Amino acid sequence: MEGSDIVVVTAAHGFVDFLRDSLNISAGFATENVTVSLKTTEVNGYDIQISDDGIVISGNNGRNIAQGIYHLENTLKTRHNPFVAKGSINPPPDIFAAYDAFWIRSRRFPGRSPHQIARAGMDSVLYFTPDASDGTISNLIDLIERSAKYGIDVYLYSYILSKYHPDEPEAEDYYQNTYCVIFEKCKGLKVVILVVESCTFPSKDPDCEPGFYWQYYNTYAVPSSKPTSCDWPSRDYPEYLSFLSRIIRAKNPDADIVFWTYNFGTAPEEATKKLIRALPTDITLLVTFENWMDYPLEDVNAKVLDYTIAQIGPAQTFAEQAKIAKERGSDMLSPLNAQTYRSAV
Repeated sequence: MEGSDIVVVTAAHGFVDFLRDSLNISAGFATENVTVSLKTTEVNGYDIQISDDGIVISGNNGRNIAQGIYHLENTLKTRHNPFVAKGSINPPPDIFAAYDAFWIRSRRFPGRSPHQIARAGMDSVLYFTPDASDGTISNLIDLIERSAKYGIDVYLYSYILSKYHPDEPEAEDYYQNTYCVIFEKCKGLKVVILVVESCTFPSKDPDCEPGFYWQYYNTYAVPSSKPTSCDWPSRDYPEYLSFLSRIIRAKNPDADIVFWTYNFGTAPEEATKKLIRALPTDITLLVTFENWMDYPLEDVNAKVLDYTIAQIGPAQTFAEQAKIAKERGSDMLSPLNAQTYRSAV
């Protein structure tokens, strides 16, 4: 079986099981008289050729060949019969190929989930990570190992408490013992996503409260006239991101660090634009496409506060941040949220 890396082998074994269990067809692996053959080519995505001589599934890597196998399996499953029309199947490249992920909470990832996620065409999972405890790391390692067989990458969605400002003396040890430990022990982690509402830190921006947002939004706290770094584009975010980037990339130089400006819609537009211009260019920017968009709703003016299918977008905040990212040559993503997390460049 040409191109037989672990992802292809896993998908092929699954296809054989499907033929046996669902269509009552006995199948196996052979080098002669092959009905379905797999080949590595320069095809972007996958290509399926169906002729009298058999079926050839091609792709430029194991992940794409596996997606071709899943396509064939889904076609046979839909027909409830073991036949397909002769011809070519070569879908256009997936516009979501940059990140095409499934959200999961910690410790909620049953055994067959990787198979089902891969069959749905997704190539990654976002793992909500609260800390660097032994239990979290054990779960991450297990998830990475099980997902790798299906061509699924694991991304760290950080809920790790940012207790210290980068210039505080405790900061180095603290972040070394969180992010550094995770990336050192969890080989194969590709990405860390830092959304401002969960990576808020004790900013020293004079326009911000110095603490965390939950200290000011509870029934016992005195209401504050200032925001926190949760929903304000603090001027020391570039310092914070550069600090984390140094620590993380010391263990994985290729790690993609994604900064999500999710909560900045209530801040003055100029303050957000100033921050975007100051961000390190090796940080990927993530901006929600339609969030904070104004639109008329009957007799009132409404605002999109999360995701919606009621407005096409883009929101003004997205357009402005995208323009700056393009000018600076920075990578940028936007989430299209519909039960799964799909991000388009």
